[in-house]
Amino acid sequence: MAKAALEAMNGFNLYGERGASWSVVYVDVDAHNRNRITFDTLLPRESASKNTDAALLLTVGWPTFAVHDATLVDNTVRKCIRKLRGTHGFKRFLRDGQYTDLESKDQRFYQETEIKKFDKNECEWPMFFALMAIDGKEKSKDNI
Repeated sequence: MAKAALEAMNGFNLYGERGASWSVVYVDVDAHNRNRITFDTLLPRESASKNTDAALLLTVGWPTFAVHDATLVDNTVRKCIRKLRGTHGFKRFLRDGQYTDLESKDQRFYQETEIKKFDKNECEWPMFFALMAIDGKEKSKDNI
């Protein structure tokens, strides 16, 4: 999302038409390109340690549209749908124990071996269905 914000902000005058050259925000193009290359290299994975995450739907689609390669966007969205879609919504990520009956209210972090107990027991968030509908409308797709 930061990448999309930097793209939108580049050349923006903080004081509008009353501003001067010193009030214009310029983004370091080289740093921006390095970040874009790193991000495009990671996709369709969420990170080096996480397979996928529903937050990628927000990143590659509406509201940020941070990826310009249509094939990469489609692969990422398909992977999110394949791995995270459920009956009532999308899981935030695989083995997400938040708000499940197995979650310990006293334990803030889990060891790698403890996370396995949340497999196939994740909460599903219907807001991601709405997000997919808005994204489809923005992209004028008929197959939402």
